Amino acid sequence: MGAPRSYKRAMQQHIVYVVHGPLKYYDQARLSILTALNLMLEAQRYDLRICVYAEQPERLPVHPLIQVHALDSAQLAAWRGPLDYVHRIKLEVLRLAARQLDAPFLYVDSDTRWRALPDAAFAALAAPAGDAMVMHVDEGPLSASFFPSYLKFLQRHQGQLLETWRVPPGPWHMWNAGAIGLAPQHAAAFLDDALRLCDWLLPRLRPRNYIEQIVLSLLGAQRLRMHALGDALHHYWPHSLQAPHYLREVFAALPAGLSVPQEAEHLGRLHWDEQRLNALRQDPALRRQQLLNKYRASWYKRRIDLRALLLRWRS
Repeated sequence: MGAPRSYKRAMQQHIVYVVHGPLKYYDQARLSILTALNLMLEAQRYDLRICVYAEQPERLPVHPLIQVHALDSAQLAAWRGPLDYVHRIKLEVLRLAARQLDAPFLYVDSDTRWRALPDAAFAALAAPAGDAMVMHVDEGPLSASFFPSYLKFLQRHQGQLLETWRVPPGPWHMWNAGAIGLAPQHAAAFLDDALRLCDWLLPRLRPRNYIEQIVLSLLGAQRLRMHALGDALHHYWPHSLQAPHYLREVFAALPAGLSVPQEAEHLGRLHWDEQRLNALRQDPALRRQQLLNKYRASWYKRRIDLRALLLRWRS
């Protein structure tokens, strides 16, 4: 579809991923990347590029519109920081992309699939004012029933937040960080501050799972005009345990010998089977695995809590 020479045109917009860890994350990235590629090829949109930062580049689809940058395990470990926070890697990759990509970019999590090209998001990011930020959706204001521990912490430290990071008093909204778009004018300085705020919060705030999300939400709402990506992207994180098994079934059902564009076309037509995912949710083996994961996570969190206590004491 389209002339190969078109791929050589200056490409001004980027969809960015980071992939590392077990095979299941590469399966998720494969679905997301190829659903984006299918939309790009159908529309002959050669002004878009998919940019992937990956620990194992050989596991990713190969195509002229997919650019892959290798990450090594030592770099990834350093990016996790002293509290081994996996989502800190996302902020570091965003900062790296801001240095390498002199154009608007839209980061998306791997546990996603594309329904439409994000043209409205890129239009907002490319506006001359350069003061836009895109995240997936506004999940709502912090409250006594929605991230209450975050609300209490921010209320208790609102003076320091205002003085150091210029975050005004609430209400504070939580935006879903499955998509993060920044214009190049402000990306580098914004992400430097996001990492500093993240590192300040990590030893002090629980639960830690969503700290990068609250950091981006706080700084984005204070400094930039927030835009929701919305339904162009399906972020299926509630099925995080079932999705790897479901995706193995999806890929096993693909015809053999497909080219990358053909595989992208098949996945672009995929009927997302919520009924099958709900059936997997009830699978006894997966339920046992979920309990085991919770048990392991509880011991891991206790070790991290001890590290956090030491960090607070030293500071």
